[in-house]
Amino acid sequence: MKLETFEAEDIVVEVRGAKFTFQPASHQDVIFADTTNDYLANDHAKISISRDKCITHVFSKLKAVEGLEVNGEKADADKVRGIALKIQTADLMPILLGWSIKVFEQHGIIKAAGSEEKNESTKS
Repeated sequence: MKLETFEAEDIVVEVRGAKFTFQPASHQDVIFADTTNDYLANDHAKISISRDKCITHVFSKLKAVEGLEVNGEKADADKVRGIALKIQTADLMPILLGWSIKVFEQHGIIKAAGSEEKNESTKS
């Protein structure tokens, strides 16, 4: 058996001109990312964590925000963490999806976009 470790960088998600910087992914984040994707896919049979708990977990990892206004006022990470459960779904989902994808990439579950590595099944 061969085990691999990883050094993760901050997770950066850009949505409609705003930049959200989250702490690097932990092992626990994989569970929340998977559950978040189940919500996005409307696959309620698989969901074991509440939607509010997923949102709260993701935004608890938020370190910084750039280029974001909330109700006409510039917002920082503290403001966004405080209103996370009030963000409209259309604005919330791209942030959660972007975070989930980055978590899966950091843990090697999926390959990063543009990755040079080939999937084992496609290697020649």
